[in-house]
Amino acid sequence: HQLLKQWMKIAQQEQAQFHLVILPDLDSHQLALELGLDQYPDVLFLRPAFLEVFEQEDDWTFQNDYHWNEEANRFLASLLWDKFKPSK
Repeated sequence: HQLLKQWMKIAQQEQAQFHLVILPDLDSHQLALELGLDQYPDVLFLRPAFLEVFEQEDDWTFQNDYHWNEEANRFLASLLWDKFKPSK
């Protein structure tokens, strides 16, 4: 928590935005929850959004490795744009 708080403080001092994006895999999601990162409004958990679109984790990765497939990358790009697009 201390490092996260330091980053947030620096961003605030620099009048910069700070966002943390948690990858959608179960291990990353659970670790972030255990660390209490869900209490921070600038933390975006990808797993809930991914599970709304993809039935299971295997659906957003290639069959022969665990890299995200094209559909998952397009979905992520859209999700991040919607969340962080500049306001007019």
